[in-house]
Amino acid sequence: MKFKDYYYLIVAFVIVIVSLFLSSCSVAEPTVYAIQGIQGEAGEAGETGNITEATTTDMTGLFYGDGANVLTTDKPTGLVVGTFDTQELDNKTLDSSVAKGTWTRSGTWTIPAVTLDGSLTINGQTFAAGAGTIQIDTTGSTFLNAYCFSPATTGAIFSTYHIKAPPANNDTVFTQRAYGRDLDNVNQLLYDFRVIAEDVTAVTASGLLEWYIMNDGVQNLAMSLSSNGTLMVDDSFDTFDVFDDALILKDAISRGNQDILLELGILKRVDIVDKYLKVIGQKYMIQLQPFNKLIAGGVYQNRDKIDALELRISKLEELLK
Repeated sequence: MKFKDYYYLIVAFVIVIVSLFLSSCSVAEPTVYAIQGIQGEAGEAGETGNITEATTTDMTGLFYGDGANVLTTDKPTGLVVGTFDTQELDNKTLDSSVAKGTWTRSGTWTIPAVTLDGSLTINGQTFAAGAGTIQIDTTGSTFLNAYCFSPATTGAIFSTYHIKAPPANNDTVFTQRAYGRDLDNVNQLLYDFRVIAEDVTAVTASGLLEWYIMNDGVQNLAMSLSSNGTLMVDDSFDTFDVFDDALILKDAISRGNQDILLELGILKRVDIVDKYLKVIGQKYMIQLQPFNKLIAGGVYQNRDKIDALELRISKLEELLK
């Protein structure tokens, strides 16, 4: 064969080889991978895909979109937040996340038990307990403190409002109660303070205060204070008949005989404590019921003596006639 024939044969062979090589290196059509709320398109090597909208398909690997890496798993489910549109997260757990900005509510937001790691600012809002009871539990300090940082001359104010339409006379508009447990581990109502709307007429509205205290297992109205300043205490009409009440009253008042008044239970010695509840001294307090008995006995016994003196004088007058 001539050289020219060899030349054409070599060129044809090279063309075949190049054709086979090019056919093996051809780039397939871009494949679309997606999960709910996100779609990425894989193009040629070195290109990145745009995160667009949602379909669902199986995928694995790593997605690159708008400078953010989205690590996918086999058969992903749920929503992935993109960088363009507002997204909604369903059934997701946020762990060690940072919340910032202003949160808004859509529908009912039910919050489970929460442990606060800072102050809660309600910004003038209202706690609405519905038909339930607001309860504060503490295993620490026994104090419930309210601090008022107002520059006004009046400090913190504890205020309640009984909303009833229409109101009626003798409605109890406020109640304060104190419970304690007995030896049978049963809660006992030991103290009950009531504010009563004695008169709800607009022009003549009047209130009444009542103090109930547990006494021998029964709630006893121990004291009440009316709107006109009348103070009433639970008492009896007994007197110290075994004593000369008039002389005791005279001695106690004239000489300040505290010993006999302590013995009779009229005075009671109590401790004086400072702000740290440390005892720094003692003082005396008057128990009104025994004191009233002493006064009543003194008046009663003096009246007997006055009657006897009046009888003797009348007899002397008869003798002088």
